[in-house]
Amino acid sequence: MKFLEAKAKLAKAEHKMQPGVRADQQDATAVPPAVPPAAPVVPISAVVRELAAELNVDLSTISGSGKDGAVLVRDVRANKTAMEASEPNPTE
Repeated sequence: MKFLEAKAKLAKAEHKMQPGVRADQQDATAVPPAVPPAAPVVPISAVVRELAAELNVDLSTISGSGKDGAVLVRDVRANKTAMEASEPNPTE
């Protein structure tokens, strides 16, 4: 019985170990680093996604002007226009 209890304690201790640190160097009170918060979800409709795909526009580069930062059709079109204006004209 003692063996099973010791084995369970060891498994529990290994679960709490810090990755990449030897067992004898582990800090028993260490708290794992906090996970950074995920980027906020920006509302984008299916129509806007389709338009962006057709126009080859990267939605992650657009700041939405709609409610709660929603990316609108006009935002995608404005981004495409700005991209075209910034491209160098081929010499003739």
